[in-house]
Amino acid sequence: MRTVHGRRLLSGALLVGVLGCTALGCTTSTPDPQASQQGSPQQGSPQPGSPQSPTMHAGGLIAFVSDREGAEALYLMQADGSNVRRLTEELPPVSHPAWSADGRRLAFNAGSPTASDIYLISLDGTGLTQITRDAAANFYPSWSPDGRRLAFSSNRDGDWDIFVLDVDGSNVRQLVNSPGLDDKPQWSPDGSRIGFATTRSGAPELRAVDPDTGVEQPLLPQPLRGINPAWTSDGSQLAYNVVTPAGSTSR
Repeated sequence: MRTVHGRRLLSGALLVGVLGCTALGCTTSTPDPQASQQGSPQQGSPQPGSPQSPTMHAGGLIAFVSDREGAEALYLMQADGSNVRRLTEELPPVSHPAWSADGRRLAFNAGSPTASDIYLISLDGTGLTQITRDAAANFYPSWSPDGRRLAFSSNRDGDWDIFVLDVDGSNVRQLVNSPGLDDKPQWSPDGSRIGFATTRSGAPELRAVDPDTGVEQPLLPQPLRGINPAWTSDGSQLAYNVVTPAGSTSR
C-alpha cells in the first residue's frame, strides 16, 4: 500500500490491450493469462536505491543491481544464477538497467536521487559512456527498437517529464511537458509509441506519446488507473500495475 497526493492506494498486476486506443479513448482486448506481468509498484519519485526487479534479455542473461560489494553496482548472470559478473566499477550507486534490443548493451542511471546521469555499457564491461551531463536527476532509460535513441525521465525543467536523446548524448528533446510526475517511459516494440506513467490529473494514469510528433493518447480506458507500464513483445498489450482506492478489489 502507498499514497499518491495523500490518497491511500492498492496495486495489482493487469494486462490490457492497447491497439484500440485513440485520442478519444480506449477499448481493451482479452488479457493473455500466460503473458508476464509487471511486479512492484513505483514509488512517488525515482529512487536509485529502490527495490528493482532483475531484467532478463531474450538471450538468457539477467542484468541486476546489487550492493553485495558496497555501493549498488550493475551485474550480469546466467538465468540459472551462475557466472555472476560485475560490470560497473567506481561509479555512484546505479539503478534501472535497460537492455538494448540487440542485447549487446545496457543503459542505466548512476547517482543520487537529486543528481543522476544515464550511462551505456557493453556486456564485457567495456565502452562505458556517460550520455547525460547536467545537475538534474535523469532516470529510467528506455531504448528505441533500432538502438539509436533513448527515452528517459528527468527533472531538469523543474518537474519530472519525458525526454529523448540520441545514444551519443546529442539531440536532447523534451517530449512530454506536463504538471506532476511523468516517468517510467517504455518504448513500444515497433518504435511508434512511448508508454509512460503520469500523475498530471492528480491520480496515476498511463499514456503514450509519439516519439517524433509528441502527440499523446491514453493507454487505459477510464476509470482504470495504472503505473509501471511494460509492453508485450508484439506491442499489442501492456502489462501494468492497476491502482485502486483502498478498500476496493485489486484487479
